[in-house]
Amino acid sequence: MSATGRNAPPVAVVTGAASGIGLELVRRLSPAYRVALLDVDEPAAGRAAAEIGGGALAVGCDITDADSVTAAVRAVVERFGGIDVAVSNAGIGSAGAARRLDPDALARQLDVNVTGNWRFLHACLPHLEASGGYLLGVASAAALMAPPGEAFYGASKAGLEALLDTLRTEVAHLGVDVGVAYLMFVDTPMVRQGDRDHPDLELMRRRLPGAAGRTLPVATAADILARGVGRRAARIFVPGSLRTQYVLRGVIRPLMDRPFRRMAPELDRLTAAKVRERGPYDAAFGRRSRAGGQQA
Repeated sequence: MSATGRNAPPVAVVTGAASGIGLELVRRLSPAYRVALLDVDEPAAGRAAAEIGGGALAVGCDITDADSVTAAVRAVVERFGGIDVAVSNAGIGSAGAARRLDPDALARQLDVNVTGNWRFLHACLPHLEASGGYLLGVASAAALMAPPGEAFYGASKAGLEALLDTLRTEVAHLGVDVGVAYLMFVDTPMVRQGDRDHPDLELMRRRLPGAAGRTLPVATAADILARGVGRRAARIFVPGSLRTQYVLRGVIRPLMDRPFRRMAPELDRLTAAKVRERGPYDAAFGRRSRAGGQQA
């Protein structure tokens, strides 16, 4: 039953929804849900909501700011009366050999991808308890594979996975279901910008074996995520082959050590050059890192 009654369509709220995976997911949910698009880029979210139509709501939301998150969730509830599905999709990416980068870059990565996601989900939880709802956090295959050049990013996504796995147990008696999505590289603005800004990341992607190094169409990823939301899935894998890596991660990780070690010296060299050009903090995020917001 919807948060606002048996006859009203359920309510889905998605962060990082102005572009990329978040926007495509909202498009797929909008026929069955009243949707709210939250994004740090409020004008872009507004344009996306106008395009979707059907009363879609756009709200500015910076998940690193507790007041912003509280106000955004309040705006959704005031408009729609409750929340049935919360998808925490907003995030940022970093790249580079960890020893070359400023520890403050790790702090920023964690503040967005772990703490920021939790700020949003925590604010939604009372409303999900009321509706017997579903929350989904978007993690990454980096949490499973530990690829070189993604130490900070992988740590943030592994941390989000661990947080949500524990939360699933803690809130099951309340009727709330919790999901984690694991994604490989998807054709989003964040991934395209990463390829442009990070030669070390591009090297790692190029050297990954088989399907691991491919970039999936954003439409494919959104289709899989939307089906997972419909099932209230505990785990969603994009592509589906990641399920094998999840189940066998204790076996696959040692097998990947050898190819990863072969690429590490060149990756370290590329990161060192990037640090000389941009500094050890900005090198982690790209040329506009200090002014950049959350992406997805």
